[in-house]
Amino acid sequence: KTVAAWQAYAFTNGVLNTDNTSIFGLSIDFGPFAFLDNFDPNYTPNHDDEMLRYSYRNQPTIIWWNLVRLGESLGELIGAGPNVDVEEFVTSGVRQADADALVSRAEALITRTGEEYKAVFLEEYKRLMTLRLGLKTQKKEDFEVLFSELLDTMEELELDFNQTFRKLSNLGVGELETEEQRMELAKGFFHHEGVKGDEVHAKERLGNWLKHWRTRVVEDWQEGNDA
Repeated sequence: KTVAAWQAYAFTNGVLNTDNTSIFGLSIDFGPFAFLDNFDPNYTPNHDDEMLRYSYRNQPTIIWWNLVRLGESLGELIGAGPNVDVEEFVTSGVRQADADALVSRAEALITRTGEEYKAVFLEEYKRLMTLRLGLKTQKKEDFEVLFSELLDTMEELELDFNQTFRKLSNLGVGELETEEQRMELAKGFFHHEGVKGDEVHAKERLGNWLKHWRTRVVEDWQEGNDA
């Protein structure tokens, strides 16, 4: 999957080192890979990855780290700027007098590219999560109240990543009006053998999230538009 689609999928690559990342930012290591079941952002399918360097949580960061290494290997070309086609540079390389300016330019361009990477990644993540939660619009508070809180809840309660979204899609707005309704329906997200920790706390936490989600669905779609 493209790194921009990272957290909209429960897919983890095994070893995303530099030779497993293409110049387009695509991950291409399909040796030790896995799909997540219970959501665990620290999960890594590579049993040799004891430091969790390539864990699910770290995949966006490690892709950027790899691309920075690519930028460094092309540093002279990036830093040369308009002098890249000058015959002396082509035949003899960098003059000592130009070295500091070249390095400074290369570092500045790599840094700015990094900021663009972060911005584009974050916007794509929010777009995909908005769609996955069945919403039409984005609000600033959705990031914490809906996106992050849902992932944190799945992690704490050890809920299945994809099944959580599938079960969510079967709920109607009218079924989530009261706290009692929400707590009862929250049980449907748990495994057959139960949920990790105290069940009452689990139902309260998930029920509270369902309350916020219902509010946003009504804002975007109005009442009675479950289809």
